Amino acid sequence: MSIKRPTIPERLFPTSRGLDDPGLLNALARTRDIVMRKIGAVVALFAVAVCAWTFPEVVDEVVESETASLDRQILVALRSGGDGNEPLGPRWREIAAADANTLGSASVLVLVVAFVAGLVSMLRRREAFLVVVAASGGTGLSSTLKALFDRERPEVALRAVEVVNPNFPRATLCSQLWCS
Repeated sequence: MSIKRPTIPERLFPTSRGLDDPGLLNALARTRDIVMRKIGAVVALFAVAVCAWTFPEVVDEVVESETASLDRQILVALRSGGDGNEPLGPRWREIAAADANTLGSASVLVLVVAFVAGLVSMLRRREAFLVVVAASGGTGLSSTLKALFDRERPEVALRAVEVVNPNFPRATLCSQLWCS
């Protein structure tokens, strides 16, 4: 003979009606939704706080060139032993990396933003304008930060592709953040 133990919801909300009561189930669903929204807001605020604290720390390290030795060690580790100009792996991987790097270029960003703004403008002109303003503002902020930090690119032997703009902050990342 087994003794029936009450379940957790029955212990939290004792009722003679049981768990099949629609009013109780609706109340539990509303409570869960409120808690999840509050947890989501707290997690988002925490993420913003971590980023706001971390970015100045990274900037300080980069500006003082304290990351230069680590950067060089990583670049050398990704090269074949005898020739510092030859990256590890097959040739197709080098070509794929160069292609992926091109996706962050200004010309690709302009084409993508123009295409998206054109599609959005068919239905909502105000939102299309916001897409263009956000992309332009993000690109301007990225360029301003690059001019302020003025971080040198790696030595020629360690470069995978030839690039003309400064190195930090990463324009691909900035472009993706501003356009998303």
